[in-house]
Amino acid sequence: MSKRSTLILAALSSGLLLAGCGSRETTPTLADEMRGAASGFQAQAERKEQLAGEWERGQSLIASGQRKKERGERRIQSAESELERGRREVSEGEAELREGRRLVAQSERAFEELRVPPPPAPATDR
Repeated sequence: MSKRSTLILAALSSGLLLAGCGSRETTPTLADEMRGAASGFQAQAERKEQLAGEWERGQSLIASGQRKKERGERRIQSAESELERGRREVSEGEAELREGRRLVAQSERAFEELRVPPPPAPATDR
């Protein structure tokens, strides 16, 4: 064999040897296990962080909801009070209307009676 063939053969053999070593399956190392465990802890930590955020949002919604509920109840109470006040005013207004119409009708009748001249007094012979 020539020197050149030997070099080519050696180069190919080395390449195949290195390729075989690179593709060979290896058992997981302790570092691989640590990384796997860390990723599990990381996922758990992220979930706990998410739960903490949801809890804080829930607390905020509870406080906001309580304030809105109390404000709404005050508005309802005020509206009910205003409604009752309005009903009293309507009732008083209706009573005043009835009394006013009665007085107007009565005074018009009395005025008409005064406008009509009294009948002449019967003649008496004396």
